[in-house]
Amino acid sequence: MREDRGFFCLPEVDLNMTLTVRMNELVCSKLSPMAIRAALLTGERLTAARALELDVVDAVADLEALEAKALEIAAPMMGKNRRSLAGLKRGFNQPIIELIESDTSDTPIVSPDYP
Repeated sequence: MREDRGFFCLPEVDLNMTLTVRMNELVCSKLSPMAIRAALLTGERLTAARALELDVVDAVADLEALEAKALEIAAPMMGKNRRSLAGLKRGFNQPIIELIESDTSDTPIVSPDYP
């Protein structure tokens, strides 16, 4: 993520919204409980440094170093069989992929009524 301008936010709490079924599964499968609390439950706009601290991103860099940083992260996978990599990625993402590709309704999750 670009360190000077990059940010990540899930502002639903400030917009009086809930996530849809698919988005909820994606968020819960990809973010840690600490990141969910920070970004989703408080609506915090995560700076690049904060996103890195919460493991939302792999790295941050300035604009001039961003491409080199991305290539550095990808380097260990370079030269590997693309089908194998794609299959492995699909495998560990299988639950969310199945939900996304399903006919399950993607309506917002409704909270209970409170007195």
